[in-house]
Amino acid sequence: MQQDFAHSVRGWISLYVFLLTGAAWISPAQSVKDETNDVAALRVEVRQLALELLECRAELVQWKVHLINAELLQVQAERQRIAGERQLIEREIGDLTQAPTSGHGGEDEGRREELNMVHLPTLVASERAATMREEKLTAALGAENARMTEIQKQVQRLAGQPTNPR
Repeated sequence: MQQDFAHSVRGWISLYVFLLTGAAWISPAQSVKDETNDVAALRVEVRQLALELLECRAELVQWKVHLINAELLQVQAERQRIAGERQLIEREIGDLTQAPTSGHGGEDEGRREELNMVHLPTLVASERAATMREEKLTAALGAENARMTEIQKQVQRLAGQPTNPR
């Protein structure tokens, strides 16, 4: 009976040692597997955060495009208004030049001089400034559209990456 008991204890001890060594052997493997899973989860999280950041950047660019478009429309309307005024003044100058010099010759000449020397140069300068502003806004709009295209490419690249790259 003592032999059976000793044999049983040895069996239990062997089983216990076997389980401990097996657990010690499995534990590092399980730990490596857990770390791999953690790294994969972190990669997914980082990719998700990058996508969210790109989405925020895209919204900002869309907001800028909207503002630039609104300002561009205002500048275009202003330029067209100034061009219309300039054409009216040029027409008036032409009419004053062609008008017969009756009793109002001095008045007409004074008005023509005022239009030629004061009003017309001011309108031409304003029209030139509006045209330059329009060109700058158009360039800024092009730059923002290029930025949006680049953001969309980055989103496609990130979205196309596999979930667990190795």
